[in-house]
Amino acid sequence: YNEALILSELERRFYLYLVGGDYEKLFYTFSGSAEDEDADRGRVSRIRLEIEVTETERRQQIEGACADPEYKGMLDYMLKHRINAKLEEAEDLIRSCQEISDLQPLLAEFGSHTIFNEEILLTIKNMDWLVTHLHHFLNKPQNKQLFNLPESKDLSTILKAIGYPMFVWLLPRICGEIMYGKMHDSLRPALNKMRQYSRFIAGAIATLAIKKNINKKDKWMLYSLAAINSIPMILLINIVNEETKRLLMQQRQALGTSSDNQLKISVLDEFKFSGDALRDILSMDDIIKPHVLETIGFKHFDPLQYLLGYADEEDNVVAIFFQARAYALYRQLFKTGRIHPHETAIFLNKYNINKKVLQLLNEVDLT
Repeated sequence: YNEALILSELERRFYLYLVGGDYEKLFYTFSGSAEDEDADRGRVSRIRLEIEVTETERRQQIEGACADPEYKGMLDYMLKHRINAKLEEAEDLIRSCQEISDLQPLLAEFGSHTIFNEEILLTIKNMDWLVTHLHHFLNKPQNKQLFNLPESKDLSTILKAIGYPMFVWLLPRICGEIMYGKMHDSLRPALNKMRQYSRFIAGAIATLAIKKNINKKDKWMLYSLAAINSIPMILLINIVNEETKRLLMQQRQALGTSSDNQLKISVLDEFKFSGDALRDILSMDDIIKPHVLETIGFKHFDPLQYLLGYADEEDNVVAIFFQARAYALYRQLFKTGRIHPHETAIFLNKYNINKKVLQLLNEVDLT
């Protein structure tokens, strides 16, 4: 089997899993005999399964469930055009998300600190949204007990008690909760799957770091990578969310409350962002990743070598990160039936995940 083709196909299925829909399970087969000179090049042909839904059938399903298909089609077209224009025009994608923009000074300093200092604490306290969510999260009785937190209302005291690495570890979770709260209903399922993917990565990193007994500095580096890995995807879905909500609000204002527009208003009430369009946008993750990470301007280490996959795989930190990210993708594909046995063997072997490592990660509640 052609390894590159299988890895590419599994990545495509992962994006299909994120956007949801009946048409997720699309499979492929290799054609050509051993004597065929093209066989070694991995020539691919598609096979249609009973569970696969064609594009025409999918559109018919959407139209059948929509009060005004023509109006829905117009909204989809306008949204896709707006989002593409936003992505093309934005020189600094980080500014499209207030939370990530606020966090940029902290992100840029990753690699220089392992404990809190007054400068970091002041930066955190100047972000009202972060302070609010930190208090909300850390004041929960179960979290107080888990982190053995002191009885104090002073944020600096509480943060020093949990430690800087754990704060970095919690950042994606807090950002995910904030994003979920302001997300359009049709985008929440995809965001939930993205958040679960990030939790699988973080949990796998923690498990493997403990198992391999790596030093404190390397643990911190892995915590940082777990946080940084989700930023490009968060930015993409945030842009989709902002443009969706803006267009729907403008359309509501234009339609008013006239009874003649009730069908259109019901389309707005039940609006779902196009799965095909969302898949195309989220698959730009790897394209925008270098631009986003360079814009953040990491001063003390280069996350690109890890997140783009060209770091030395013999390095312990690199190996753990690659294994954790690969396992998270495998876990979500496996539980939804999107990876076949021969693909599983090739995929896990590519990232040196043997039976012992696989069993270890399968037995832990990584979320």
